[in-house]
Amino acid sequence: MDFRQLRYFVAVYEEGHVGRAAERLSLSQPALSQQIRQLEHSLDVSLFERGNKRLLPTLAAHTLYNHALPLLDGLQRAREALRNFRGQALRTLAIGVLQTVRPSLVPQLLDRLRKAQPHLVVQIYELSGLEIERRLLNGTLDIGISYLPPRSQGCTGCCCTKTNCNW
Repeated sequence: MDFRQLRYFVAVYEEGHVGRAAERLSLSQPALSQQIRQLEHSLDVSLFERGNKRLLPTLAAHTLYNHALPLLDGLQRAREALRNFRGQALRTLAIGVLQTVRPSLVPQLLDRLRKAQPHLVVQIYELSGLEIERRLLNGTLDIGISYLPPRSQGCTGCCCTKTNCNW
């Protein structure tokens, strides 16, 4: 059994007629009938009682239908979600966080990031202030969260990362 056969089964179940289901699916009637027979054979159950130009679903068909709908719906939602990735590489954001900052700030930051960018992979690293600075400079971190060093007289804080400012 595969998703294609499930889609075919659902159409036949809902239409109650192979011809109408084939039309709905843009298939030939013999091809659809063959797929339903193959599905019945692979499941080893009869899904329909063949009657006067109408197919009556068996108890097995009702059971399969109730399981098939959420599966097909989930498959459709997965396809829609994956369409967002066409032509895109995996996007990651590396954040270095000072160990003492993490408990208060990071959960709020992650919550906002997940809401704004649900497909973004966020990597959090608990680091020392010096390690955050080193990784920012060598490009292995995208964002660093730390405390600013104390400012000396005349320091504007615009670019100073050293404890002893030369301004």
